[in-house]
Amino acid sequence: MQGKPFLEEGTSAIHGLRRALSEALESLGAPLDEPQEVSRRYALDKTLTWRVARLIGERDVWEAVAHVPRRPSFKIFIDALTKKGLAKEIAADVNDAVENFERFVVTHAGDRETLEIMASVMSKRSSEKRLEAFRRDGYLAASAIWGVRADAQIVAHFVSPGSIAGRVDCATVCGLAGFRRLRINVPWAIATIRMWDTSEEMGDAYERSFEPVDNANERGSAPLMREFCSRDLAPVTTVKHDSRTMRLMLEGNELGNTGATDVFLGWINRNFAPALESYEGEWGEHGVSVTTPCAEFVHDLYIHRDLNFMFEEKGRVFSQLPGGAQYMTHGPDQALELPVPNDVADLGVDMSDGDISAFPRYREMVHIAAQRFNADLRDFEIRRYRLTHPPIPSMMVMRHTLGRRP
Repeated sequence: MQGKPFLEEGTSAIHGLRRALSEALESLGAPLDEPQEVSRRYALDKTLTWRVARLIGERDVWEAVAHVPRRPSFKIFIDALTKKGLAKEIAADVNDAVENFERFVVTHAGDRETLEIMASVMSKRSSEKRLEAFRRDGYLAASAIWGVRADAQIVAHFVSPGSIAGRVDCATVCGLAGFRRLRINVPWAIATIRMWDTSEEMGDAYERSFEPVDNANERGSAPLMREFCSRDLAPVTTVKHDSRTMRLMLEGNELGNTGATDVFLGWINRNFAPALESYEGEWGEHGVSVTTPCAEFVHDLYIHRDLNFMFEEKGRVFSQLPGGAQYMTHGPDQALELPVPNDVADLGVDMSDGDISAFPRYREMVHIAAQRFNADLRDFEIRRYRLTHPPIPSMMVMRHTLGRRP
C-alpha cells in the first residue's frame, strides 16, 4: 500500500502525543475538555489550552494535526504544569512524545505547513474545506504571478439532434466575467478551441461546421457574443497554434477594476459529432481548459431531451501540467485526477438555481444560444459543475452516454 509508512508512523506519533498530554492533565486533576479552566488554573494562554483540548479530543487523528502546538508552545505548557506539581517522569513522557512527533514531521514532510497539506486528504471530514483554502491561496498566487484574474469562468455546452440522422449539433458558450489585468499589457487567452480527435478529416469537419452564435461576426473572426461583452472591449484575435489548437486572445486593457471586462464567445458545430457509440461503453465528453485564475468556475451541460443520453453524475478535474499523462491524450485512467469536489447539480426544467452572481445575464445569454437550435431551454436537461478557485492549468470534464447502435 502506497503511503503506508506515513500513515502508520503519523497515527502512532499523534496518538502518542495525545496520550501523553491526557496523562499529564489527568495526573493533576485538570479537566481535559475545559480549556478555559486549564487556562485559568495554570496561567496559560487561552488559545494554547484550546489547541491542546482539540488535539486531545479530536476523533480523527488527521483532523488533530491542525491543532498540534509548536515546540516553544509545548515548552510553555509543560513548564506551567510542572510548576503546579507535574511529576518529572510524566513531563519527560510528554517531551518524548513531542520529539517523536517532530521527527515524524521532519522525516515525512519537512515542515508543519507541508504536513498539513499531506494530512488534508487523509481526513474526509475536513479535506474539502482545507483543500478549498489551499486552492484560494493558489488563486491569489497565480493572480500575482500571471498578472490577471477573473470573477468567474463560465462555460455552457449544448448537445442537440442534428439534421442528419445519427449526428448531433454541438454548441459552446464560454467566457470570463469580471476579468481584470493586474499588470500592464498582459495578453490573455480567454478561450482555447482544441481538437480531441487529431485526424485531418475531423479537423476539416470542424472547420466546415463552425458558425458563430452571433451572426454579426465575420467568418474567420473571433465568435464574440457582443451583446454580452463589455462595451469598451479590447480587440480579440484568433491565434492558431497547430492543426488542433486555436486560442482566442484578448489584447491589453486598463489595469484593475477600471478595466474590468466581461467577454463571451459562442459557436455552433452543425452535425459535428456522432450520436451513437463507435464501441460499447463509449462516452460523449465535454472538456474545458481552465487556465485563468478565477474565483469561481461554472460548467453547464445541456442535453436535448430527444437524445435520451444519461449524464455521468460527477464532474472531474484533471491536471494539465506537462511531463505527465494528460486527460485528452491518455484518458481518465492514466491522467492525474485532482482532489476537488465533483458533485454535479441538476438545474431542473426552469433553471430555478441557475443564476450566476458574477454574471447576472447568464440565463439571457444561454437562451439565445438555445434559440439557434430552434429550441427552448425547457427542451434540455441541464447539469452544473461548480468549483471555487479552480486549480490551473487543468481540464474539467463532464460526460454522458451515447446512443447504442442497433
